[in-house]
Amino acid sequence: MNIIKPAANAAIAARTNGAYGFAMNKNRFDSQLLQIFSFIVSLAVLTSLIAIGANSYLATQQRALIQDNIPAGTLAWKLVGSANFISALAPSFADIQSSKDLNSLRSSLERELDELNTDLAKLDLLFPSRTRHQDQETLAVLHRTIADLVLVTGQKLRLQSHMRDWQLSTTELVSELDDILSGQVDIARVRVTATIADLYDSRADIAANLNRLADVDFYAYDRHLELSSATDKVGFLLLQIPPQSTAAALLQIKRETSDAIGVAQSRLSYLSSKTAQTRVSAILQTLNASLEHDGGVPLRSQMLDNELRLDDLITSVRPHTDALVNIASNHLRSVQAAVITSQAKARDLERNILIGMIAVFLVLAGAAVYLWRLARRQVVVRLRGVAEHIEALAHEDYGRDIPFTGNDEIGQMEKGLHVLRRRAARASKLRDELESAVKKRTGQIVTEMQAHDAARSEAEAANRGKSEFLAMMSHEIRTPLNGVIGMLRLLESDMLDEGRSSQVTTARASAEYLLNLTNDLLDYASTETNRVTLQNSHFDLRDLVGQLGSYLGVSAEEKGLNSSVELAEGAPAALYGDVPKIRQIAVNLLSNAVKYTHKGHISLSIDHAAAPDGDGFVLSFAVQDTGVGIAAEEMTYIFDAYGRGQGRKHGDIQGMGLGLSISRRLTERLGGLLSVESELGKGSCFTLTLPLEQGDLSQVVSTREQALRAAINKTVLVVEDNAVNRMVAYGYLDRLGCKITEAETGESALEEAVKAPHDLVLLDLDLPDMSGQEVALKLRAQLPECPPIVALTAHNLEDTPSERARLGVDGILTKPVSPRALSAYLGQVSSHPDSNSENTSTFAALQSDIDELGADVTQEILDEFVKQAVALMTELQAALSTGNHKMAERTAHKFKGAASNFRLDQLCAELAALEKATREKNRQDNATRELTKTWEAALETLEVAARSLGLQLPGSANK
Repeated sequence: MNIIKPAANAAIAARTNGAYGFAMNKNRFDSQLLQIFSFIVSLAVLTSLIAIGANSYLATQQRALIQDNIPAGTLAWKLVGSANFISALAPSFADIQSSKDLNSLRSSLERELDELNTDLAKLDLLFPSRTRHQDQETLAVLHRTIADLVLVTGQKLRLQSHMRDWQLSTTELVSELDDILSGQVDIARVRVTATIADLYDSRADIAANLNRLADVDFYAYDRHLELSSATDKVGFLLLQIPPQSTAAALLQIKRETSDAIGVAQSRLSYLSSKTAQTRVSAILQTLNASLEHDGGVPLRSQMLDNELRLDDLITSVRPHTDALVNIASNHLRSVQAAVITSQAKARDLERNILIGMIAVFLVLAGAAVYLWRLARRQVVVRLRGVAEHIEALAHEDYGRDIPFTGNDEIGQMEKGLHVLRRRAARASKLRDELESAVKKRTGQIVTEMQAHDAARSEAEAANRGKSEFLAMMSHEIRTPLNGVIGMLRLLESDMLDEGRSSQVTTARASAEYLLNLTNDLLDYASTETNRVTLQNSHFDLRDLVGQLGSYLGVSAEEKGLNSSVELAEGAPAALYGDVPKIRQIAVNLLSNAVKYTHKGHISLSIDHAAAPDGDGFVLSFAVQDTGVGIAAEEMTYIFDAYGRGQGRKHGDIQGMGLGLSISRRLTERLGGLLSVESELGKGSCFTLTLPLEQGDLSQVVSTREQALRAAINKTVLVVEDNAVNRMVAYGYLDRLGCKITEAETGESALEEAVKAPHDLVLLDLDLPDMSGQEVALKLRAQLPECPPIVALTAHNLEDTPSERARLGVDGILTKPVSPRALSAYLGQVSSHPDSNSENTSTFAALQSDIDELGADVTQEILDEFVKQAVALMTELQAALSTGNHKMAERTAHKFKGAASNFRLDQLCAELAALEKATREKNRQDNATRELTKTWEAALETLEVAARSLGLQLPGSANK
């Protein structure tokens, strides 16, 4: 079968190719299709050419219509607008009050007339008019009328100016006349008064005086009044001339004024002053002359004539502008008639073109229908059959027969599909077999993936369980440790036997080291579950560097290592960030450097740079040592939990390997980067890089530890179910002078709180009957004035406002409770040691170390100092006894430097004197005895200051 099938296929293909090749030579499908498409394209091109020609012809006609008629219509409408504009401006001549306004109006009208003349000439060129000369004459008449208006208006302005001048001069003359007559009337009145006064003179002739009073003085006074009245009437009448609007009114005023002037002139002889008579007569003659020649009456008469002339001219403008509007309207009607005629021609042409286009379209449509039917029969139907065969093959219908419909390319496609159908049938069978195999293998892969998912889920659950177990065990361990450390602290402070005290101190140090391991486990669990909360605050950078430098110096000197701290110049004074976590990371790096460096040098370099965004700084802490180093293959897991390099595993190095893992996670939480460069056997360099904001020194808070012994005299309610923890709290509070009330459960706490008032409540969060949160809520509800509530917990909770609000308390203390933290909540004021200067200085130095480094680091420094001091005293005594001045000088200098850190001033002075004497090689007979006394006194001073601050000198100090 395998041999017969290829032979049959080859025979079929040969027959197919032979038949197809013969048919193609006779009637090729592509030639037919090309002819059909060519004819269709020709029809489309012909139709487009006809349409383009018709549209071009119509566009030409429309363009000619627009170019010929639209400008003429525009000019006609402009003529109408200009004529109306002139008609509207003509009445403005009556309101002109200045030559400037007249010139402006004349310019506007002349410009408008010029444009009218130009537009009329253009319109005549487009549409010649038979009345062209009449139109020009009408425009000329309008032009002359406007010129007359300008001339008459100018005359009106000049007459108005003369009238104003006449009014001004007349007003001045009338005013002067009033002033003269007013004085003459006053003189006549005085004469009457004098004559009346003479009547009272006993020596005078009363009859003669009475005759003179009646016939002369009173008569003269009356004539003065008549003269004054006549002049007042003259002034009033003259001032009434400008408002008059008729010639009759002017004539009446002229007549009355002449009469009044005549009366006044007839009374001039009664004036007592000849000068007054002359001046009044001259003024009256001037006023009388103004009635005839160039005076107010003639001027007002001319003005009335001018106004009549102006009104006539303004009235005559309207007919001329109406004539212009008629001219423009005639031209507009001519334009409209021409437009209508052109539009009629264009419509006829458009109709003829449309009829021709319809005929051509019908012919082309018939040809297109014929070609469509031909193409459908020869191409579309056959291609649809081929598409159906292809669709059947796509749906794996391989049993459908594919007939041959021709000997062209479509027929060749049908033959090819026939061959394809047979091959696809064989391929389908092979595919089914392959799909079966793939499904089987896919099932196996899915099973394996499910197993992997289950394993991953188990691993994640185990990891979560590990973290929860670490957190739970650390919490459970911290609870008994609270009691152990607390009792050891109480025993240590009350122990009188120095040997026993040393043993208790060792036990306390071991318990605190176990607490540190527990804290590391809690920190690791909290960082692993992302429960770290940032507590940003303003801090002093140089204060932080000083703390780190002190820690490094003490730790390095204990192992005989050299150390250095370098702060770059220009570093910011204050920064804003979570300084406790920054200190925790830096101290861990320094601690590791000291652990893994046995000789050489350890350096801490602090550098800074501006943040890329310009807001804040980027701070870097580089800790470089000459220790054991890290191998290249160990760099990949050095930051993993419990990860240590082989070169870093030593039996004398304590710890679980969580420090770098915790540091890396804290760094990431702070948004920084922790990197390392190291070479095995040569040392390492760990670099902490952090972005920090600019801080404010005024907002830096300095936390001061409080003393442990005082007489606070406050009442404290201790709510704790663990008996050991209650004993520890009782011991601390009793040493602080407090009265203690104990309660083991929440219910008993509520009862004790109601019985008596308390100043403070120490509340354990894990009580047997209810949670501490519920107890706090009920205390605040029951007590009208609830005292401060401080939560005691072995959980790794941070004392933040959000945590306080969640628990409903005023503060949070983590077990084991620090006596200094407890005394801070009680509001204790530090009790100083003895008031002598050296005791005070030593106390201040220790207090400063506690403020900067914390009590634990200060205790370590104090222990190391006492240990070194004992060794230095032994070396110094031996050098003095053997006369080794060089050794004695070097040892005294070293001892003086260490003692100055604690302000042991008397010991430093003794050592300085001894250093100078040994340098000069002077004999010191009693130096050893005096130095021993001074050292014992200094040691006693240091012990008193340390105990007052809750610190303890090691037992070997007294040996």
